[in-house]
Amino acid sequence: MKTLTDQALESVEWLEDIGVEFDKDQVDMPVGAKWRRGHKPLKSVGYAYIETLKNLY
Repeated sequence: MKTLTDQALESVEWLEDIGVEFDKDQVDMPVGAKWRRGHKPLKSVGYAYIETLKNLY
C-alpha cells in the first residue's frame, strides 16, 4: 500500500503514457473513499485499464 500511495502520481502518468485517457475535469470518489481523490478514465474504469494493458502486452 505504501508503494502504491507513494507513487500515485507516477502511476497515473505511466497509465497516460501507455494510452489510458482520463477526464481531467472530474475528480472521482472511489468506492469506500471519504472524499474525492480518484482519476476517472474516459472509458469505463476496468475496461480502460484492461484494454490498454492487453494491447500493450
